[in-house]
Amino acid sequence: MLTVGIVIALVLDRSFPSLRDHHRQHSLSNYFRWIADHWISPQLPHRLMPLVLLLPLLLFVALINNFFQSGVFALGYYSLIAFVCLRPSVLNEDVDKQISELKKDDSGAIQSTYQLFGQANKSLYTVIFWLVVLGPLAAVAYRMLASLCAEKTLTTKEIWANDVVKIVNWIEWFPALISSFLFMVCGNFEAGLKAAQSVPYLDTDLQTLNESRLRQVGLASLTTDKEGEPGVELIQRSRGLLLRALVLWLALAAGLEFWL
Repeated sequence: MLTVGIVIALVLDRSFPSLRDHHRQHSLSNYFRWIADHWISPQLPHRLMPLVLLLPLLLFVALINNFFQSGVFALGYYSLIAFVCLRPSVLNEDVDKQISELKKDDSGAIQSTYQLFGQANKSLYTVIFWLVVLGPLAAVAYRMLASLCAEKTLTTKEIWANDVVKIVNWIEWFPALISSFLFMVCGNFEAGLKAAQSVPYLDTDLQTLNESRLRQVGLASLTTDKEGEPGVELIQRSRGLLLRALVLWLALAAGLEFWL
């Protein structure tokens, strides 16, 4: 049922742009600022600030989770959680904007492609994995932590930001491994495997490791023999690879849900 909820969330995001706009207007950033303004005391140790920011919403989700275990209401609940946590725009309108810009100037095509693989793992694949493996609470926790990393308005962020980033990098590490394997399956397996073997499995800098693995394996799996490929075509084929990987992620999620 979780996998069906994920599919419903993806369809809703794609079919109803007004829902997507509503989602953006009521972002986690607004929630963080409200908690920080009304509930966090100046005497609170700064390193405890992320815990206070996360705890209210996580407790609420944990409470609601007990009431929706099966049936139609559970499907609606899982769809809502998936809709809130997923960011499918990374493969839709965000890429369309990049293509429009690259038609004017394709000098940043490679860098845009590099970012696309990492963004897809953060916005889609990691959420799908933890949602299916550990449930809605884990997916919400990851999305909140990832949003905290990108938050720019909170005071004292520099004190605890590195701790949060390290946690997020560990959460994304295993989904990045799976994503890189699915890139190989969807594209040039031999070239992708060769690229994967050149990247270590673990490193002290997990953020760079995750991004490097996704980028190198993704680009190697694009099965291109063209020299000087136009930037627009490179982005389009990269999106195609990521969408095929998304289909395999959904199939994997269905298998994990059945097994677990």
